[in-house]
Amino acid sequence: MDQKIIIQNAIKDWKVQLPNAKVGQDYEATVKLDENIEPMVASYELKGLDAISMSSVSVEKSENGTREFTIKGKPEKEGSFSLNLVCNCQGKMGNPFIVNKELNLIINPDPKTLWKTIGTNPNDHYFVLDQFSDFQGMQKPLKNILAASVRGRSHAQEGRPRDDHFLMEYMPQTGWYVMAVADGAGSAKYSRWGSRLACNKAVELCRSYIEGQKDGQSLDDSVKAQHEGQKSDINTHLYQLLGNAAFGASQVISEEANSSVEMMKANCPASEIFPDEARTPKDYSTTFLLAVCKKFEFGWAIATFWVGDGAICIFNAEKEGEKPTAKMMGLPDSGEYAGQTRFLTMPEIFKDAQAVISRIKFAIVPDFSALFLMTDGVSDPWFETDVNLENAEKWQIFWDNINKSVKLEEANENIGNRLEDWLGFWSSGNHDDRTLALLF
Repeated sequence: MDQKIIIQNAIKDWKVQLPNAKVGQDYEATVKLDENIEPMVASYELKGLDAISMSSVSVEKSENGTREFTIKGKPEKEGSFSLNLVCNCQGKMGNPFIVNKELNLIINPDPKTLWKTIGTNPNDHYFVLDQFSDFQGMQKPLKNILAASVRGRSHAQEGRPRDDHFLMEYMPQTGWYVMAVADGAGSAKYSRWGSRLACNKAVELCRSYIEGQKDGQSLDDSVKAQHEGQKSDINTHLYQLLGNAAFGASQVISEEANSSVEMMKANCPASEIFPDEARTPKDYSTTFLLAVCKKFEFGWAIATFWVGDGAICIFNAEKEGEKPTAKMMGLPDSGEYAGQTRFLTMPEIFKDAQAVISRIKFAIVPDFSALFLMTDGVSDPWFETDVNLENAEKWQIFWDNINKSVKLEEANENIGNRLEDWLGFWSSGNHDDRTLALLF
């Protein structure tokens, strides 16, 4: 058989499979000439790489004596591309000839570009913004409060509303902060309103309690007595403050669920679409995180109430000679099965006084870098497990990332927008609504 045909058939039958590339990511793949073909090819050239932002680096001999070439680059286009390997061969009589070998390279799209962003229907009942933020700057030694909530990609993909909510308040008359964060259940039709009702009512009740004390040992007196190791009514105060705020939040949800369609319209005057159907508190299911905090001359008093997943943490950043510390103010509580959580509207949350007390945590600390409240849309991708939530090093990484991206030291009117942008971070498989509130 003619040697030219033999070489052509050998190159044709040579199996070359390039690994897939991905748009926007560095790519490198090395191809070695088949040992049977290598002696037949005087030189070769790979064409077609310029069109996909790639280049080729040839090597005359690899360690085993076989020539190879490496494809490198960061592709900008997705699709299936044909590359032409031009093999310059030498015939038996010394006559040169060319054999073209087609190599196929598949470039997968950047997964971020596959997500759609469909706006929420502004005429839908219980309309909420797709994202919002709030910042309240304070003079030292007080701390700033900052929060943002953004709709998750999974919701935006289908045009569904954001189910998370938050509300923060500083009361200058008393010096107390109140922060509430809630994550409406994705399976509940009106959870976006349940989270809103819970936050609004809880902050209202906390404000009313703190500002309305007149008789007996006040909340502030009890905190001071607790710090000094004296007899204190702190547990009673925290039960009445946080327990009643949480219970009131659950009650206002029940009232909304049992209200008439006419009352529903009155609460949402801008809406046009209203379901004429029976509703239950379960339709408004939401997790619930609540914290109150105040600076005293001896340090900071922090009290919390926690139902569901997410996280509440008092964090102290790493300093010279000191390791970071993270104090969890409770732990996420799960339901009967894996992947479930508990919600504010579940009867067992308020079945008795002990059930309520078990969810209240209190701490007095000299100082802290940040008090964090977050929904699981933030805690899941960053911490992954409950064990990691106890890891101060993990919190240090989290803190450093926020500081770098949000620029907390530049606490100005743009910081809320920067936090909204940060909450759009990419984490494969984690596309839920995200809400983060911090006192720093």
